Amino acid sequence: MAYAKFKAHKFSFLNITDIGSDYVLKGSECGLACVNIPSCFSFNLAAFSDIMSGKILCELLPSDIYNNSKKFVASQFYHHYSITVSEKSTLKKLTFLCFFFSSLSVSESCRFVQIAETT
Repeated sequence: MAYAKFKAHKFSFLNITDIGSDYVLKGSECGLACVNIPSCFSFNLAAFSDIMSGKILCELLPSDIYNNSKKFVASQFYHHYSITVSEKSTLKKLTFLCFFFSSLSVSESCRFVQIAETT
């Protein structure tokens, strides 16, 4: 089981070399990709979708803004998402649901991604 809560840093970009990129239909797909790769700690997500495909560019990153603060910059084209510490109660509820559905053979593996908007 993997779980991560990502915090959105709107119109920001972590300017480091990505470990992979692809186009996704929605931001949560990018978060799921990051959760499934142990070396992924954050991601840049295009602020606007591609006109032709309707998909959004997702860049998976091997570090975060806390370890590369000098490379964290404003951007007109991207939002940056960094992993935040989750509340224990939320994690317990998700873990329970994961085991419940796994016991019903509904899902072979559980992945949870929660994206929190900045205020």
